[in-house]
Amino acid sequence: MFQTLRRMILTMVACGAATWLTAGPGPIGMAAANGSFQLDHARVWGSGTLFDGSSIETSKISSQLKLNGGAVMRLAADSRATVYESKMVLEHGLMESGAGLEVEARSLHIMPATNNGIMRINVDASRGVEVAAIRGIVRVTTAGGLLVAKVAEGSSLSFDPETARAGVAKKLGAGVAAAGTAAAAGSAAAAGIGVGTVAAIGGVATAATVGGLAAAGSLPGQGETEAAAAASR
Repeated sequence: MFQTLRRMILTMVACGAATWLTAGPGPIGMAAANGSFQLDHARVWGSGTLFDGSSIETSKISSQLKLNGGAVMRLAADSRATVYESKMVLEHGLMESGAGLEVEARSLHIMPATNNGIMRINVDASRGVEVAAIRGIVRVTTAGGLLVAKVAEGSSLSFDPETARAGVAKKLGAGVAAAGTAAAAGSAAAAGIGVGTVAAIGGVATAATVGGLAAAGSLPGQGETEAAAAASR
């Protein structure tokens, strides 16, 4: 009987160790909305737990994401992203965030340059990646770390890495300024970027934009309930 009991204890210990070894990483944060959204390809109402690599997709209303490290982001209506512990990959749509988390959009790496900075990023199939600095300066670099631009507070720039690789002059037919080093791309002004001018900086087509992305205010779907958003469409 003693041997049987001993074997049972050893089996329980072994099973517990196996469970501990195979358990995945814990939650990295929470997502919440005044309605439903898709979290890891399942419809969630109200709130849901984020894990490293979680996908989130909004429909008619925005969603707020808060990570355990303190980073807070807002994903506008009709947007899609993948969230990791150290970054967010914005695949489509519009988002707003502060410092504390890098955002990746079509190979670009984007982050506020100061602790109190706030930025907005829009990924659109027809317009590439638009970055606006709501407060402070926003840095935009390539995947290799080359500085493409510093977006000044209250302004926005659009970026298109694919167009630049295909040939900026052919694709856009606009005035083209070439700047291949981080020093030349220290800021939009240093790169000589103005409205109607496209600069090829580090293999990225960059241009100044005119619009409301840099203006403070609510994101599409922010502060609405799902029923109210549906009724307005």
